Amino acid sequence: MKLDNINLDIETAEIMIGGEKIHIKSYLPTAGKMDLVDALKMEVLNEPIINQPKLDALLNIFIVINYTDIEIENRDIDNLLRVYDYLEYNGIIDAILQKIPKVELDALIGYVKDTVEDFNRYKVSGAGTMESLVANLPTLMESINVLKEELKDEDLEVARTLYNKLEH
Repeated sequence: MKLDNINLDIETAEIMIGGEKIHIKSYLPTAGKMDLVDALKMEVLNEPIINQPKLDALLNIFIVINYTDIEIENRDIDNLLRVYDYLEYNGIIDAILQKIPKVELDALIGYVKDTVEDFNRYKVSGAGTMESLVANLPTLMESINVLKEELKDEDLEVARTLYNKLEH
């Protein structure tokens, strides 16, 4: 058997929202799942501490975008969060999630949880600490230079000597 040029015929479910039929995919291909997780990483895992409400809201709105035919033209984060609030408040998110098979939704949520756990482990690892230090070093050095300039008093000569030894 040769498996080339395979087209998935993904089943959809339907719900009615405001008199319009919304189609919900029962499966998102792997590339779509990878894109969804990558989009979450870019928007949520670039902060020192994960903003859980933002993670939850963006995961749900990304599910809406990727699993349904609901179109959201303005995809800046603030607008996506407003759309999420509207959909969540009006029960539309729950209606959509109920139509996605449990095994599919559990797999996607598992990927997101694993990604967050990996991020948290990396953040506290030696490599993560070094990356953070390197990223913040210019700001730290600038603060040290400002402090050095302020240390004109002879009583603070010891601090200046220590700084000069650290600098070289």
